[in-house]
Amino acid sequence: MRLSEEIMKKYQAGFSVRHPKESMCDEDWMFSKKDSTNQKLVFLGYDANLFPMTDFSKWPETDWKKKVIRTALSRTKGFTGEVWLDSVKIKECETE
Repeated sequence: MRLSEEIMKKYQAGFSVRHPKESMCDEDWMFSKKDSTNQKLVFLGYDANLFPMTDFSKWPETDWKKKVIRTALSRTKGFTGEVWLDSVKIKECETE
């Protein structure tokens, strides 16, 4: 299914998660046009040097991981489909 231009424009910039003290710990979550659809947004994680990070599914449960999820959900507020970070679904499709 072709990705709508509206969704592409709104989410193509992805989002960043900034560390409060160490900029080398910042993360960029880039929108994956290849893996996203009109009902599913996928973001892939990259470190401050733009190297791919370990898949989100392998991260330990920490406050930082929770911050990344909160940031992603805030960035995608209003989107009614699924939201994924790497291979982890963090939001289900909203039904009416």
